[in-house]
Amino acid sequence: MTTKKPKISYIIDQVPNKCIDEFTLLMQQFRSRTGCRFRVKADGRTSTPVEDFPQVGDTYEIDLYFEMFYPDFPEWNNRLEEGLPDYNFIFLADLKDTEETLTDDLLLSLRNRFSSIDEFFNQNEEFISDIHVEYVLPKGEGFHSLTMDNCIVFENTCAQEDA
Repeated sequence: MTTKKPKISYIIDQVPNKCIDEFTLLMQQFRSRTGCRFRVKADGRTSTPVEDFPQVGDTYEIDLYFEMFYPDFPEWNNRLEEGLPDYNFIFLADLKDTEETLTDDLLLSLRNRFSSIDEFFNQNEEFISDIHVEYVLPKGEGFHSLTMDNCIVFENTCAQEDA
């Protein structure tokens, strides 16, 4: 007997923030039991790819985008015109927990692993207005040739249009 996979994709969105952990756990358990794919799109931008949701124990290339606030340039447009940077940190991480892509433990681990990240936090922590996960891709499917000892830091001065 041959089982045919249905060509149906289900889209679930607008999961309330207070229910994200419960929803993620439910989906991870369902994925483990059935072998189905669980994919996610990190934000509403059309340029952001749909990716497989991270699985425990795998190594992933992670890109964290640090959105900065500069007190001398309170208006967002002026800040961009002045060319003041936001930052991207790109690195490899072994995920022990599928929720680990952006936790205090992960950030502390990165500060301990990479002096460049620790220096960045020491100098700029008060100016970080938000941290976004730009992407999480399985090692080898990422955009950079990284080892666990590498961390790429980009100063991002180009204005991006949000979707």
